[in-house]
Amino acid sequence: YTKIGDMVFAQTRITGFSDTTSGNYFVLQGLPYSVGTTESHIGTAWGNFSQKTMFFYVSGNAYFSGAGYNAVVHSQLGSTQNIIISLIYRHG
Repeated sequence: YTKIGDMVFAQTRITGFSDTTSGNYFVLQGLPYSVGTTESHIGTAWGNFSQKTMFFYVSGNAYFSGAGYNAVVHSQLGSTQNIIISLIYRHG
């Protein structure tokens, strides 16, 4: 990650999920700096999943793009999943 002023730029790669059957939400936690409460969209992800794009919000919750913006759950991610996440958010 890089922090310039109050802006944080972070990237990570996640490969192979061990929980591939539960209905638990996929949530980002442990970001290097807290996310400002007025921000909503903090980043996106792409990888070898069936949906086009994954979006991350201030709570860390992930949603797949599409008409309903459905929350991502672990049963939608596989043990061979390869995801690259890019975040840009205001520290606050």
